[in-house]
Amino acid sequence: TDTAGNTAIDDNSGVCYAFATLDQPDYFTELFTSNDNDLRGRAILFRPDGSGDFYHACSEAADAFFTDPSGGTVLSLGDDSFAAVTLTGGAQVRLYGTPYSDFYVGSNGYVTFTMGDTSYQESLANHFSRPRIAALFDDLNPGAGGTVSWKQSADRVAVTYANVPEWGAATTNSFQIELFFDGRIRLTYLDVAATDGLAGLSAGQGVPADFAESDLTAYGSCPVPADFDGDGDTDLSDYEYFQMCFQGPNRPCLPECVPADLDHDGDVDLADFTVFQRCFNGPNRPPACR
Repeated sequence: TDTAGNTAIDDNSGVCYAFATLDQPDYFTELFTSNDNDLRGRAILFRPDGSGDFYHACSEAADAFFTDPSGGTVLSLGDDSFAAVTLTGGAQVRLYGTPYSDFYVGSNGYVTFTMGDTSYQESLANHFSRPRIAALFDDLNPGAGGTVSWKQSADRVAVTYANVPEWGAATTNSFQIELFFDGRIRLTYLDVAATDGLAGLSAGQGVPADFAESDLTAYGSCPVPADFDGDGDTDLSDYEYFQMCFQGPNRPCLPECVPADLDHDGDVDLADFTVFQRCFNGPNRPPACR
């Protein structure tokens, strides 16, 4: 029966039909409602991968912020407030492929785009109401303690919430949102006292009709950039692989060379070599870039 009331029946002569459904989309959002917030000591990285979900997510343990917030610009945020941030040098960040040169940092644990937000109730409706990256969407109050700061570097901008309490509580929360200029997004959590909250990404198009909650800490482990042979370092053996994959700009990346597309723009060119150089550290040495 369709919306106009037209009805048809087909029983396939009594034989069962077979059909395939699409995979459940991942909207990379988790709402903690049963004192089940398990984000403490974890980092979740979202990397654009051209799939229907837009991102591939991975998770790993974290005991320090990947971007040192020292020297950053401290934002004066009170309870339920926001502050605008404008990137310098023509830099842009991206959320679901849309570029932005500015964004808004909310006191309640999120970054929004196109407009600021003061919402303190971590509901799905509020989260998906506008383009948003929620690290810990909760009723936080930086006006009562802690600091919120932002820091731009060569390849990213990081927004750090350090020792920020929930409203009316003495316990604090420390977490960071990193927006890479190549489109990646990373959420890193150190001490998280909140047992509720919401975390994830929103394209700002309302709650999806087929929304299913994600489990952000259950994604597979994150690979080390430019460690193509998976031995934990970036050395000459990785360079041999990169050299084999190098083709130059605007030439489609070969399927077997996707890991060498380090800036995720579909080709392997000098921009990727620049990233490789930054990551190169020689054999048996810990990762030089993350």
